[in-house]
Amino acid sequence: MFLFRLLLTLNCIITFIASGANGYGPLSGYARAGAQQGAMDTYGLDPKLASILDKYYKNNFTSEQEWEAIKSIQYEGVLHLSEDELRFKAFKKKPYYYKLTVLAPNGSNIEMGYDGEDAWQSNTVRNEPSFSSMPEAEASNFTRDATIGGHLLYPLIKGKEIELLGAADVDGGRCYEIQVTLPDGQIIRSFLDITDYAERRRITTNQVSGLEEVITYSDFRKIDSIRIPFESVLVVEGAQVHEIFIAEAKANQGAMNWMFASPKSSAISSSISGLNITPKSTTKPDESTAKKPLDSTFGTYFGVDSVFDISAQDYQSGQIDTILRDAGVPIPAKN
Repeated sequence: MFLFRLLLTLNCIITFIASGANGYGPLSGYARAGAQQGAMDTYGLDPKLASILDKYYKNNFTSEQEWEAIKSIQYEGVLHLSEDELRFKAFKKKPYYYKLTVLAPNGSNIEMGYDGEDAWQSNTVRNEPSFSSMPEAEASNFTRDATIGGHLLYPLIKGKEIELLGAADVDGGRCYEIQVTLPDGQIIRSFLDITDYAERRRITTNQVSGLEEVITYSDFRKIDSIRIPFESVLVVEGAQVHEIFIAEAKANQGAMNWMFASPKSSAISSSISGLNITPKSTTKPDESTAKKPLDSTFGTYFGVDSVFDISAQDYQSGQIDTILRDAGVPIPAKN
């Protein structure tokens, strides 16, 4: 089913977990001095690509100054599987701190996080709560999705390559197809609408299963100065795996670095009580937020849209079936 697309470590476990994001992994370069400057600097890129990115930045993040004012994001929502719904709550903080809590059907929690050095996971589903660092491939997925704005920002970070592949159709609409190659070699293909420059689709390769994952985004809304999709659909090998609906998203809620630190196995915390889950929005994209049940809205890729991108059939960790079974989530038979 899913839970553990969020359990994924750095491409080089020794370099990444021992040395943090300065190592050679998905976030390599983000922690270097000055790396967080020039989030929208396209100097030296192909002129056509630079023009597209400039419009993408303006439409989704307003300006570099507005983007710099965004320090953290807090959001909560619902993951819809074929027969189940699971609630989640997540926090992200620049440059790459990330924590996700999933509420299992029996009231227990499964938590995953990245504190800048260690990608970790814990669960209270079993009688004896457990805690561990994520396996290498799991953490590589998880940390890749740890940034707030996605990897089209900071295009000049050392080791990152961005190229315009051409145009493509996404659900009947024309999009620019842009490929990002991260410092560790992972490839992300983003599809930007040619009219409003929203990221309509993203394609990645799951580092655990090796399968291509296609995430399609919709219901774009504004939160402060940035725009995000409040709905996403994951498809793997032509079959829909899940849908995600964000119920609430807020910027700059005072997230601190220590909040993302790995919990001790003797004191695993719970942070998902009192979620305010609202029904799926029926408002049109980019309507005034006064018509929505949310205070504000947030733009482009966020992690949540790719956080649960893996089905139980394709996931090979022996730990997952046990955790899902203990949580009361049905497990489909493996081929």
